[in-house]
Amino acid sequence: MIQKRFHFFWTSHTAGGGFEFHKKPKVRKCYGNFGIPHNEHSFSFPGQFENLLSDGEHEVVNHAKCGYGNELMYRKVFEVIENPHFHINRDILFLEISDAGRKEIWNNDINDFVILNYAFEPLANHGVASKYWYDSHDTITKLESRREFYNELIKSSMDSQVQFDLIARNCIMLINFLQNNNIKFYITNGFPPVKPSISENYYKVQNHIIQYEFITPNGDKIKDETFVTSTEPYYSINLETGQYYDDFHQGLFVNKVVAKTIYNRLVDDKIITSEKQNIDWNEWNTITEKIKNNIGILWAK
Repeated sequence: MIQKRFHFFWTSHTAGGGFEFHKKPKVRKCYGNFGIPHNEHSFSFPGQFENLLSDGEHEVVNHAKCGYGNELMYRKVFEVIENPHFHINRDILFLEISDAGRKEIWNNDINDFVILNYAFEPLANHGVASKYWYDSHDTITKLESRREFYNELIKSSMDSQVQFDLIARNCIMLINFLQNNNIKFYITNGFPPVKPSISENYYKVQNHIIQYEFITPNGDKIKDETFVTSTEPYYSINLETGQYYDDFHQGLFVNKVVAKTIYNRLVDDKIITSEKQNIDWNEWNTITEKIKNNIGILWAK
């Protein structure tokens, strides 16, 4: 019997963005011989967290999808809770609140949800997909036929302040719902974007936030609740591969550190009954040296 079931929600940083082995030859060349299954989940931090668990004792479910954000998280959280197999003492949720610029819409042409990725300055649609990197030719054709409609929808209906306020309200309602119903959850990448007055009076969330510590290649310590922005200047896939593979997502090293940090927090909270994991900062050198040998070229300085 499964003791705990760990559910991870968010965007490409949780899904394993950057490790699309089936589409990107450079990924396979850099990471193909690490003894890890060649897919996004296995290289993601939920996948690395899964590797730390005893076989068959716990289950990990990665609900994240590249390009998606808060609206997918809200929807999937309630799908999990409404599932008859959900158990309040067994299921643990790991949430991430993303930025604006990600609008989920139902599409009747493909009978599925799609994500619109957009920017505010200038206000424009930057992409639409059902499943980035996995959409069939037929799906891509149908979505492209609606591109002008989506462009006009973004331009005529999106306002930055309105969207930021909407994110704040929805996050408050979701988190208060989870707290009021004693559902176990953690926030994996920083404090939700709410006004201080709201936070102090209605938003008791500090105990749910994961804290990270990183040591930069220069030896400086970084303590932060946000692993994405704090590690981007030092540990992106681009830097991990010596700028051979230009991708802004976190590399294997960061995902290993995040996985162990989450694991250790669960040990502290007595959700996992085991010894804490040791975080080896020299593993950065081990990983980068292996990639260097894999690609067989001089790294860019």
